Amino acid sequence: MGWFDGGDEQDERADAVGRRYAVAGRQLRCAHCGGEQFTGREVPLGSRTSTMLDTEWLAAGAFAMTCATCRAIQWFAVQPERLDA
Repeated sequence: MGWFDGGDEQDERADAVGRRYAVAGRQLRCAHCGGEQFTGREVPLGSRTSTMLDTEWLAAGAFAMTCATCRAIQWFAVQPERLDA
């Protein structure tokens, strides 16, 4: 399902309430509420043309990180590093 899959029940519970992440060496904090727990997923950034031609797999993606506290979304071009291993 993506790079957020942990594979066990404990990871699934942590993903439901959020985890801590870092981007470019700095811990991710919510710009709205200052929260430190996030859930996230990779989002394809395709176009209608790539969908029509079935070439979405060639398109670059982004990473949408959702604050577990206030649900604000922050977008990143690089994959955030999970700090809670």
